[in-house]
This record gives sequence, C-alpha cells and structure tokens, in this order.
Amino acid sequence: MDRYSFSNLMFKGSDFNTISEFPASDYGKLALVTNSKGEKYRKKMIELKFGKEKYKQEFQRAINILIRMNHPGINRILFYTLPNSNNVQNDLYPISIFSDYEPNGSLADLVRSISSGKQVEKWDSTHKMITIFGIAASLMYIHGCRLIYRNLKSSNVLLDSEYEPKLADFNFTRPPSSQFLNMDSLTLDSTLISVPLDEETEKTPIYTAPEILGNLPCNNKVDVYSYGILLYELFVNKEPDFGMDDQEAIKASIIIGDRPPIPTDLVPPAYQQLITECWDNESSNRPSFKSIVRRLALAEYFLPDVDFDKYINYTKK
Repeated sequence: MDRYSFSNLMFKGSDFNTISEFPASDYGKLALVTNSKGEKYRKKMIELKFGKEKYKQEFQRAINILIRMNHPGINRILFYTLPNSNNVQNDLYPISIFSDYEPNGSLADLVRSISSGKQVEKWDSTHKMITIFGIAASLMYIHGCRLIYRNLKSSNVLLDSEYEPKLADFNFTRPPSSQFLNMDSLTLDSTLISVPLDEETEKTPIYTAPEILGNLPCNNKVDVYSYGILLYELFVNKEPDFGMDDQEAIKASIIIGDRPPIPTDLVPPAYQQLITECWDNESSNRPSFKSIVRRLALAEYFLPDVDFDKYINYTKK
C-alpha cells in the first residue's frame, strides 16, 4: 500500500480500528476510527476511476495540496492510502482519506435537531455568526489558492468541540474540461475523474449553481451560489422548498432563476440581501468571498445578543 502523509503521520490503513460508521456521504463511506494510542480520526473510503495513469498522478498531487492547506475553517486532511496498481480491479482505486474527527457532527445534523425542537447546547447567535463567517473565510482562502470547493452544503460543514465550522469532503470529480474557466493546473476540479457530473448534481441539486446544472461555463462563483443556499438553511432551519419533489423539475426551476421566497420574519434584512445576491442566476452578479468577509464585519450583519469579543477573536484566527 502506497502511503502519502504529512507531519510524520506514517500509518497504514490497517493500523486503525473502526469504532463506528456514519451514514454514507455522496461518494464514499465514512467511519470513526482510532489508532493504537486511542486518537480518533475521520476516515472516508472512496473509489476513483482514474482511466489514465496521469490522472492518478494528478490525484496524488491534488490531495497533497489539500493536505498542506492550513486554515482553521477546513477539516484537516492528515494522510491517505492508495493501493498499488497491481491490486486494482476495473481501474477502480479504493482510497482511504484520514482527517481530524469533529465531534459535533455536521451543520445538517444541527439544523435537523433544531427543526425538531431540540435545544442544542452552545448553539446561539454568536456561534451562528462564527459559522457564517468561518465558512466564508474558508472559501476565500480556498479561492485564493485557485481551487474550487464545489461541494458546499450543510452536510459537509462539520462542527468541532466548540461548534466552530470545518469544511470537509472536497469533491474528487472531473467535470468537462471546457466547463470550468480561469483555473490553473492546481485546480482540483480540473485534474480528477470519478463519476459523471450529472450523477453528482442529481443527489443535491438545490446546492448546485444553475450554470453547472445547465452545463454552462463556470468559475468559483458556483461556491458563492451554494453559500447563499446554506445561509437560507441556517436561518430558516430547513433547505429551500421549491414546492416540488421531482429532481428534474427542481433543476429546471433553478436554471431559469426561480428561488423560494425568503421568510422576512426569520432572516434579518442584511442577510436577505446577501442571500439574494449570492444565489443570483448570473454568476457575475454574485459577490466574491473577499467582499462577503468584509461585509460580515459591518454592524448591520451582527445578530442580536452576539458575544462581540468572542466573535472578533474567532475572526482573527
């Protein structure tokens, strides 16, 4: 088994014991594992079909970029395992990716708990603002690295012991080369191949930008669209309701620019405007994350009863 690691974390996949398994993510199985010292890790198991040897090499290069990413709002990938070519069948490579274990589940779990009437300890206006800022700052960092996350949704925002957000599960897929523009060779989504793009968007079209659904040229503003959807879910405690169950109908509705009304009793005016700008059908009308981060420092974006000092301390991380 080939091993690629960071900070001297030189472990084999067999060095870990599985404690529990989580519900599968879009493309892979998830498990909580421990090493011989009892330290906990999040393990994601996926299969990638590289097709050509160069795609395998590009995957290795791309994931090592992710391993070296250093931001407090990103779930830290520590190392991964990749089988030798001799042990691969049908060009499918079983890969295990090990990252920090975040004990408070995902933002989607939190939203479901709140919507069911449960009281969540530590979750208040301050942590909501920290989450809003933390996700935006993380994506500003990712875009500054000339990468596109392209997988933003509440189930991929993990919460650590302090209920601070961590983006997880970068998308290891390769869209059509003509679709994503203005990206250099370090762009994750320009180098990898897995399942077809339409299979990916079929599962969660609500978070997917209209230009992706319509197979149109794209750039990093697809992440801004998803951020607008996430803000809606964070304030309303449910995903936007398009009033239909058919996934193809939802896709068509998104492509033509339909969006659900924003509940004015649940979403503060400043965030109503931000959501509207983020999920605009024209990507050029969406703000950059640099702009969003600056706006979140303005008084109109501060939520009632927020602990100002705690929030500011987080923004300085």
